[in-house]
Amino acid sequence: MKMGKIIHFGMIVGLIFGLSSAAQAASYELISTGSCNITDVTAEGTSSVACLDYSGNQDGANFQDSINTDFGLSSTIVWDGVISSDDANLTVSDSTWTYNGILSTPFVIILKASNAFTAYLFDTPDKANDGTYEVSITNINNVVQDLSHMTIYTTSPVPLPAALWLFGPALLGLMGFRRKSKS
Repeated sequence: MKMGKIIHFGMIVGLIFGLSSAAQAASYELISTGSCNITDVTAEGTSSVACLDYSGNQDGANFQDSINTDFGLSSTIVWDGVISSDDANLTVSDSTWTYNGILSTPFVIILKASNAFTAYLFDTPDKANDGTYEVSITNINNVVQDLSHMTIYTTSPVPLPAALWLFGPALLGLMGFRRKSKS
């Protein structure tokens, strides 16, 4: 294979992966399923960007493994932090929540009642430690249940965005294409 074909192939593959990665990163929109509403929960006065209602599900214990799929996020996001209202650092009372620390976006707030839970995705504000909630969660029998607990899923900062690894071949292809056209 000639060098020119290799450069063109690298440029096309890199652009395809780079564009699909950029589209994935911005794939969540103002959505809601079921009875949730993105304004039900706030962080520092800002509403969530998406919410999902899991009425009738047993609990949110395995939700951590499906956050990316359920919200349509990039699979490169790792949800490795769990903060629960059972912990001393998260206080939930009278439609407000306060965390004795700083949450960095993105994070997901889960509200659980009976055999149902609702998830709220936040990508703003950049930092948060308090907010509000106004939620009516119904169980499988359509009976409104009191909030039993709140859980917050957080991510660790990723040093290098995945899109850079995917967009890199396109940049190399463009540099090779430019070098070839100068010859």
